[in-house]
Amino acid sequence: MDIELIEKLIGEREQRVYVQCKRYKRFSTKDAEKAISSILEASTLPDKLIFIVTCSVSKQTTDFIKKSCENLSISWDLWAASKLESLLYFKHQDLLKTYFGVDVKTEEDNIISAIERRKSMRNTFINELMKDFNPREPILGAHRFENRKFIIQTPEFKYDLPNEPNEHGWYPYFGVRPYSINDEGIQVDFYWGNNLYHRGTILYDDICSYDFESDSGRPIFYCRYKGENGPFSAITWIDNENL
Repeated sequence: MDIELIEKLIGEREQRVYVQCKRYKRFSTKDAEKAISSILEASTLPDKLIFIVTCSVSKQTTDFIKKSCENLSISWDLWAASKLESLLYFKHQDLLKTYFGVDVKTEEDNIISAIERRKSMRNTFINELMKDFNPREPILGAHRFENRKFIIQTPEFKYDLPNEPNEHGWYPYFGVRPYSINDEGIQVDFYWGNNLYHRGTILYDDICSYDFESDSGRPIFYCRYKGENGPFSAITWIDNENL
């Protein structure tokens, strides 16, 4: 055993607890059998046996531990990787990094940085691209923008190469009409497939960069393309009457 302790219970009752700590990449049924055999060599059997394992444990191995402990009339508990990470996250984040390689602070910083970037882009786009609100006009639509056409472009596109569609039919350089700017990203309208109008959302996370002073005279958004949806996270068909 790795740890032996006496746990005080309600009243004057107490129980003997043995803890087996295993820093393994894989904890098999054979490993569990060895650990339990070592417990049997002790002069006194425990009332409870706890396994603390730094990896995931299969159902087969868990069932073996359960059956073995029941046969010995010993209560048991298993702290595998997921439970350990959860406990360490809330109580000992320094140990979480040391033994699991998870840097909580770095992950939180990355999340916060991403949120701040989205907020900054939203505010910049609203200030640079949108007109002051006119209560006599609809809240949404191209009329709200200083420029009624934007350019969507892949970062890899070169102007000396032909503007040809990829395998999903998306051109590396094409025009769209702005519709709205929100907390998620930019909504734009465009022709796509059978010349039908569609509305798509470009997430801030998928905008690599932008240029509001290009020679084209139109705002350019350099976006990541993601398979069948191109630069958009979602696409819906819209009736021309609603434009």
